[in-house]
Amino acid sequence: MKEISRPQAIRTNRECSLFFSITGKYFPLKGKNLYPISQAFDFNPINKGYPPIFQEYFWSFFCIYLKKKPERTTLYMPAQEEKSAHSVARERRKYPRLPVQIPVYFKANSNKEQQAALTMDISPYGLKILTPETDISSGSKIQFIAPTRDAGPAPARVEGRVIWTEKDQDKIRTGIAFENRIEDVLSYLLFMLSSRDSLLNAPFFQSLLDGLPDSSILVDADLRILAISSNQYFLPCDPKLLRGEKIGSAPTILKQLAGEDFDLNKAISKCFFNNKPLHFSALSLERSGQGPEENRYFNVNFMPLTLGPGQQMVLVQIKDVTALCQLKEKIKEKNNALWSQYKFLIMGQIVDELLEDLISPLSAVVGRLDLLTMKMNSVKGSESPGSADDWLRELNIISGLVDQITEFCTVAAKRREREKLGSMEKTISFNKLVDETLVVLKPKSSFRKVNVRLNFKKDLPEFKGDYFDWLNALIALFQIILKEMKSLSRKEMVVTTDVQDEYVLLSVSHNARALKIPLEKEIGLGILEILREKYGVSIKTSGSNGCQTITFRVKKEQEESFVD
Repeated sequence: MKEISRPQAIRTNRECSLFFSITGKYFPLKGKNLYPISQAFDFNPINKGYPPIFQEYFWSFFCIYLKKKPERTTLYMPAQEEKSAHSVARERRKYPRLPVQIPVYFKANSNKEQQAALTMDISPYGLKILTPETDISSGSKIQFIAPTRDAGPAPARVEGRVIWTEKDQDKIRTGIAFENRIEDVLSYLLFMLSSRDSLLNAPFFQSLLDGLPDSSILVDADLRILAISSNQYFLPCDPKLLRGEKIGSAPTILKQLAGEDFDLNKAISKCFFNNKPLHFSALSLERSGQGPEENRYFNVNFMPLTLGPGQQMVLVQIKDVTALCQLKEKIKEKNNALWSQYKFLIMGQIVDELLEDLISPLSAVVGRLDLLTMKMNSVKGSESPGSADDWLRELNIISGLVDQITEFCTVAAKRREREKLGSMEKTISFNKLVDETLVVLKPKSSFRKVNVRLNFKKDLPEFKGDYFDWLNALIALFQIILKEMKSLSRKEMVVTTDVQDEYVLLSVSHNARALKIPLEKEIGLGILEILREKYGVSIKTSGSNGCQTITFRVKKEQEESFVD
């Protein structure tokens, strides 16, 4: 590409900007010129300041880039947090970087004069710059100074330290870590470029807002609208006409968003007062004449921006999360269906084992009846009938076996009937819960061989929840423990309830093989994960084979965390 003059560069600015942002290629250089585009734009950052033509180039690049997902690559740890190579690698994975190219000014300890450089990327923890050959060495202190105008605010300074340097042809690439983490990289970039007034009046600023991935509104401390992105329907008017209007009196759909403690004006004022970001999730927007399934949902973020002394703004960003909320609702419905099937599975396991236990008494009943039939046939026509005591004894045995069968069936039928009626009980006592669990499992012949000791706390506080969620969880846990006790000659289980501060405790100790940790890995104990998610219950295990304790820890009151 041949060298072009400044007027020609101005005419072709947008084409050049688009070319830079998409291809990443530069104009040819003469000698050791620092800035690839400075030759085309006749730009010297030190002598001539920061021209609008370069600003427009950068923001064209930045707007196009923001439509892409930031890469998660090179980052630099601040000096006070750089402990080891492992910790640096961990921070690399945690924070993204913005590969933007803007001119910056800095001073090094060894040189009191300002030097110019071009950024290659920037992150909350540091940035990478490109400079001509210089004497900056690793460990040097660096102070970055934001460019200002005569009527602008005092220069902003950001301190850092050189972490590494690397020669790239006739240039030097330098990685610099900030002394303090920058909470808002976008605010820092805006401040480095210009003052607030010049930004708002710059022709590229509207392109900047339109390039952001979410609908954006910029508001000052008086709640007046400074700028609006075009790609939104929350303020369905010409953005230029609404500048200077108070957001509370503007015809905005934001006022119709429904959510807990959400008020637009109060949220903006709170963000200014605390100087901290605010976030509201899944605010619903009802569509008139439509059902709840047609509602739309939005996340609203309030981000404070400080562009200098007395220059504060709040960036309001609105993101449409309707698809995400609908997906969550479908997942919730699916989980409820799986949970319902899981209840039938647990009941099916119990009934299946009860049927095995019923085989023996039913066979005994049939055998006794056959025996009575044989005796009756043998005494037909006999002058000396059998003793009445023999007949009564056989009938009593049969009656006892029938009672045992009835008990098995009654326990299963009552529990099934209560589940059909739904979870009527919302107040739960661990003491009552354990008693009912033992009643359900008692008919099992294998469980009757277990020595169960109960240490109940008197007047144990109750908590809120779905009764059958907890009953099914305990039945599943006891059955898994019983399965591990199968080969033991001595089977012991201790169930303890207690109170600790604002929590109610239920502990189950056993002498079988230790269950896997976390308990959800055990087949049949996936229900415990549901308890964690639904009630915020803490489930801890301690001990090893032959002596393991499983403790449930739940708050006395669960009204806030309970989910229907």
